[in-house]
Amino acid sequence: MTICDIMQRVEFMLYSLREDIKMRATGYVRKLDSLGRIVLPKSLRKELNINEGDDIEMYVDDDGNVVLDKYVPRCVFCDVAKEDVINFKGKIVCRDCLKDM
Repeated sequence: MTICDIMQRVEFMLYSLREDIKMRATGYVRKLDSLGRIVLPKSLRKELNINEGDDIEMYVDDDGNVVLDKYVPRCVFCDVAKEDVINFKGKIVCRDCLKDM
């Protein structure tokens, strides 16, 4: 199976990994270019607060869907994704876990 076959079968959805937001169809359909890129519509980027230069994580869920999410660093101890983290000796640590150290 080629990457093109896989990409044709995969439904792209963007969602936050927070449990309080469920995946929803966006209605956007984009073609994959020859370099494997897709363009996220400006209105969707604005709605999800994704800006030029932001890091995007890619996952494959249990149903085989490719999931794109704005990257938020995760604490190595509690595995919670937070904006407010510290690089402590090369590891990402949230302030709450740092207090407990």
